[in-house]
Amino acid sequence: MGKKQIVKFESLHQVYPDIIVPAKATIPKWYKDEKHPGDTGITWKKCVPLLESLVAGYTVLLPVDLNVTINDGKPRIDWKQSREGLRIVGFRLNDSIDRIPTPKGYYKDSFFWHFPVSFEIPVGYSALITNPLNRFDLPFQTMSAVMDGGYTLSPHAFVTFFLQEGFEGIIPQGTPIAQIIPYKNESWAAEKTEGIANKGEISRLKSSAVYSGWYKNTWWTKKDYS
Repeated sequence: MGKKQIVKFESLHQVYPDIIVPAKATIPKWYKDEKHPGDTGITWKKCVPLLESLVAGYTVLLPVDLNVTINDGKPRIDWKQSREGLRIVGFRLNDSIDRIPTPKGYYKDSFFWHFPVSFEIPVGYSALITNPLNRFDLPFQTMSAVMDGGYTLSPHAFVTFFLQEGFEGIIPQGTPIAQIIPYKNESWAAEKTEGIANKGEISRLKSSAVYSGWYKNTWWTKKDYS
């Protein structure tokens, strides 16, 4: 294995220094709680590509509890130290991004994270910053962006998110608010290729010949995010 590339980061909150963690440390409860039904143990929990989406890269954690209330149909987000000038969440009317469709089931007016961390990745790499993948259990959706290596994300960068309509309650400290997935910059091209569909069908037949594990045992490569 070659030299590890490094994601360098620094929390903007001294009381919460470990604000970026490997995504494998934040596997959701609904995934962990899934039981294997029947004798074969076949369940979506056996789907390695699904698990890979949950553990790819790193997650940015919420440094404080957020309290969401609704007043006259409008959401409000507060946190304990908001009066002390601690910036966590901002609110913006849907004017500057009114051409972006609002996700169904979310408030039209958006919020933004004062991103609670500065980080950088090496030149020659980029990072996809997105809502934690397949985390539809979270009461928000963070918008996606791509950042090239060599650039250091500025403190309190604005990262837009949409809040789920009707949600009230506490969003706990430590909740994943974004997933950072680094990748190497390379040149690509899409090429129509005859026979690919047939190869895919052969893969399906080989996979269906065993109860489970064919993809994992044949093609899967373990990744090292630490």
